[in-house]
Amino acid sequence: MPIKVHIACYDDGHIIPRMYGWLRDALGWSMGPYVSRESDVTNYYAPYTMFGAYGRSARSMAWFTHKETANPAKLTIWQNAKQAVDYPLVTAPIYQAELGARLITPGIDQDHFKPRGKQPGKGVVGLSGQPGPRKGVGLAQSLSSTKEVKKLIAIGGDWPEIDSKIVDYADIPAFYNGLDLYVCTSTEEGIPAPPLEALACGVPVVIPRGVGMLDLLPDETGIYRYDAGNEKELKTAVQEALGRKHSRNTLRDFVAPYTILAWVESHQRIIEQISTRVEQLGNGVISG
Repeated sequence: MPIKVHIACYDDGHIIPRMYGWLRDALGWSMGPYVSRESDVTNYYAPYTMFGAYGRSARSMAWFTHKETANPAKLTIWQNAKQAVDYPLVTAPIYQAELGARLITPGIDQDHFKPRGKQPGKGVVGLSGQPGPRKGVGLAQSLSSTKEVKKLIAIGGDWPEIDSKIVDYADIPAFYNGLDLYVCTSTEEGIPAPPLEALACGVPVVIPRGVGMLDLLPDETGIYRYDAGNEKELKTAVQEALGRKHSRNTLRDFVAPYTILAWVESHQRIIEQISTRVEQLGNGVISG
């Protein structure tokens, strides 16, 4: 019999609670900004930083999104959660060995993110996210000096020296569809979702190597790579991307595996494993 799961998650309207809302709705789990103290419930910290707010529970799993090496407080939570959580889960394979974690498949709403209209064809380049140290803001700013980039825009926060705005979730597909190229300048991520969303909208992307799960994307025309943090390689990749033509439907096909259903099913498989383990050990603490 499947175990009971409670998702410990703040609903701040951003991507993480949206993704976990899909699990709640599909699998009948409970969800809220607290940890269940019922002995037969497995608490799912989403993400792992929720462990810092609520601490250990009898049975637990956690999504270890990304390791923020420049943030001492979050690094401490990472280390503490790593020792305490029974089932660590990751979307980024780069953290799998350190944590002994199981890999889950990230999903995006592919009915929401899809090609619409025509791309501008005028060197419009976009970024997204809350700007901060791990988002590569300086790297993003450097794109303004690349002659092929005629317009640089960002959503999600106030990117210094870049035309920025906040948009509602309903309007994000229109942002992607108004781009000729999406660029990710991050150095640490758990997925990240925007490159997947952009590809689903038929927009080519420039992405860093060794960040999140991006190395799992295929080496195909429309997906351009550079070593994370390397400004010269980034600009070369952007120039190459803007100099080529792309099939929007082909770009969309690259993210076909990353669906809401895949996200749900990857959790179902893990829950089946945990349920079997709980039955073997009784209702006690699980590990391994």
